[in-house]
Amino acid sequence: LDWDGRLRGAQAHGLQVEDLVCSGNWRAPELTITNLQAGLYQQHLSANAGLDVATRALSLSFVSDVDPHALEPALPEETHSTLADISWPQPPKLKGDLMVVLPAWTNREPNWRNEVQPTLRLQGEVKLERGGAYRGVEISALQSHVACSNRVWHLPDLTILRPEGMLEAVIEEDERTGDFYAR
Repeated sequence: LDWDGRLRGAQAHGLQVEDLVCSGNWRAPELTITNLQAGLYQQHLSANAGLDVATRALSLSFVSDVDPHALEPALPEETHSTLADISWPQPPKLKGDLMVVLPAWTNREPNWRNEVQPTLRLQGEVKLERGGAYRGVEISALQSHVACSNRVWHLPDLTILRPEGMLEAVIEEDERTGDFYAR
């Protein structure tokens, strides 16, 4: 099965989609989205995805300048307080490749933190070109590559600009042990 679709002016779970165009195919057990283009809140999201229904392995490549604050109604409750601490005049630019194994289809209320998060693998990049603030501490710009595997987050080339200078750092955090490394 090959398919194409377009949706305009949709609302669901507190999200407003101005325009959504996508195409893909189904070749059992693979579902593929080959070209998803979404307009949300005057920003854009582009993605390609693949789901192996038999193994529940999901892969996703994306590019986005959509404001995460606008997506808050659809995000887990625990992310709301984190987003409340962050502000920016222009949303971050995000790019990445993500792989995850979804919970068993029979689990009505899966434990995402214990079942899915350990399978997350991410390679990406984040840029805040016009700066922002975290808990009132302002920056002029930020950028870094980001990687996550086995619940270990790695920012190998974090660069933060402020009026008084620049900070270059390597940061790693292991969610399982709480270990943190910075250079």
